[in-house]
Amino acid sequence: MTSAELCTRLGAALSDSTPAASVRRLLREAIVARDIGTVREQALDGSWWLVERLDAIGDSDERLLEASRAVHRLLDTASSERSILSLHELVVDGTRLHQVLTRYFDGRVSRTQLLSFIAEQHWESAVKDTLCELSQPELRDLLDATGKVDIERLEQLLQI
Repeated sequence: MTSAELCTRLGAALSDSTPAASVRRLLREAIVARDIGTVREQALDGSWWLVERLDAIGDSDERLLEASRAVHRLLDTASSERSILSLHELVVDGTRLHQVLTRYFDGRVSRTQLLSFIAEQHWESAVKDTLCELSQPELRDLLDATGKVDIERLEQLLQI
């Protein structure tokens, strides 16, 4: 399944009257289709990581739908495949990042703790490096962008 196909099918599932069940059905179909495909096709398809990650966080309808909406927005609005690859982990983890940034601006998390959180993530090193260098106003923009899943702003802030 290509990124474009995943975007279309995820959008349709999210618009369904039972979105969580529809997303789970889509994920099952994608996993079965992958198991039938060749290893080479699987390795070349960057959307597979997104399917796996959504499937892994499907423990609650709320978390699954939140992550699915974020992934759909990423696939639908990212400026390039490179942007999708650079941002996919950050977007799926966007709620956690948003929570840590909120605590940082509330004074409950220090700058050192924020930097430690960023360093512990499995995001691309270039993304982590850029995040660690953001100024206070840019971090506020990041807080807003992660809250709104504003892909264009994330691309700008992270220079992707």
